Parts: sequence; C-alpha cells; structure tokens
Amino acid sequence: MPCVNVNFGGTAAILNMAGPTRIISAGGTDFLFEFHEYCGPMMVGKRGDPIRGLPGKKSPFWDALYWWLKQGQRMNGNRCVFEWEMQPVQIMKQIGPQTFMVLGPKKKGKKP
Repeated sequence: MPCVNVNFGGTAAILNMAGPTRIISAGGTDFLFEFHEYCGPMMVGKRGDPIRGLPGKKSPFWDALYWWLKQGQRMNGNRCVFEWEMQPVQIMKQIGPQTFMVLGPKKKGKKP
C-alpha cells in the first residue's frame, strides 16, 4: 500500500492508497492496478510501484474496469473476474439528411 504525498490548498497530506494489486485482462494485455473507492484506479508496475498516469481514453482497460465494477468487483486471487456483456448493434436506415430510423437490433452483438 503506497503512500502518496498530496497538497490541498497549501496543506500537505499523505494519502494511503488502495491496497492489494489487482490484475485485469483486456485486449490481450494484463493491467496491474490498485483501486480505491473514492480515488479510482492507480496503475502500478510489476513490483507494485506506482506508475504515473492512466491508460488512454480508448484503452480496453476502461471497458474491462467498467464491467468489473458493475458486476460486483469479484476476485479470484488477485485477478479481477467479470463477463463481457454483449452490446446490441442497432440496424439503422437514413431517411433524411440528419434523420435515421432504427430498424432493430442485429442478432449478434459486439464486445464494448
């Protein structure tokens, strides 16, 4: 559990971060992170040392984290356990310059 020095309006404080290192797999990559209910995820290296920054907006980490949180933060050891839920793909038809009509969902969905 790393301690992080923070500054709140000129007052220095030490924030004790989240706890055990968790591993979540997404897009063929294992992401190591610690999670705090108020602060969110903090990425860590293989030895547990904090890494500056977070994955980019389009990283598969965020979809995996969303489904893990939504499904109750289940764990198997230090691995996050979740199921990718299929999102329905809508079939649409353009009926005007900026107007579309939804015809219905396709039978097969796609991973978010």
